[in-house]
Amino acid sequence: VDALNQAIKKGPKDFMARLMLGELLLQKGRLEEAAREFKHAVKLNPQLETAHYKLAVAYQKMGNEREEMAEVESALRLNPTARPHVLLGDFYRARKEIDKARLHYQEALELNPQMAEAHQRLGEVFSELKQPALAAQQFRAALLPNPGLAQAVPRCESISPRSRQRCFLLTHVRIRPPPLPSRP
Repeated sequence: VDALNQAIKKGPKDFMARLMLGELLLQKGRLEEAAREFKHAVKLNPQLETAHYKLAVAYQKMGNEREEMAEVESALRLNPTARPHVLLGDFYRARKEIDKARLHYQEALELNPQMAEAHQRLGEVFSELKQPALAAQQFRAALLPNPGLAQAVPRCESISPRSRQRCFLLTHVRIRPPPLPSRP
C-alpha cells in the first residue's frame, strides 16, 4: 500500500497505480478507500471498463446498490464481457429476482463459455428453481475449467448419486461444457 501511495504522490494521474491500490484495499476490506481509488481511476480514464467494474464490486461489497448498478452498466456499455453479467446476476439474485439473475449468468456464459464462476452461480440458481438436472449440469461444467473449484465440489455432493458420480468423474476428465438451456 505504501509503495502505491508513493507512486500516486509522484504521479497523481497514474490510473494503473490507482487501480492496483484500489484492488489491494478491496482485498484488505478497506472498501471506502478502495472505492475512492477506483473513482479516481474512472475519472482519469473513463473509457476503461475494468475501472468501472472494480468500482461496482466495491459498491456491491458496501451494499450501495444504485451506484453498483450504474457502474456495472457503464462497464457493459464500454466492453460487454462476462464479468459484469455475473455481478448483475449476483445483484438480482440477492434481490430474489431469480429469473433476471439466470438471464445474466447465461449471458455471461454466452460471452465466456469456460467461466467456472458463471456455471457455478447458474447451477445455484437452477437449484433454487428446483431443477436438479440443470443444476448438476452446471456444477459439472464449473469443474471443467477448474477441477479444484471449492464451491462446486460440495454442490456435487448435494445432487443425486448418479449425477454426483459423473460430477466427480469430470474433475479428472476434460470435455466440453454442456450447451446452455435456451432462454424463454
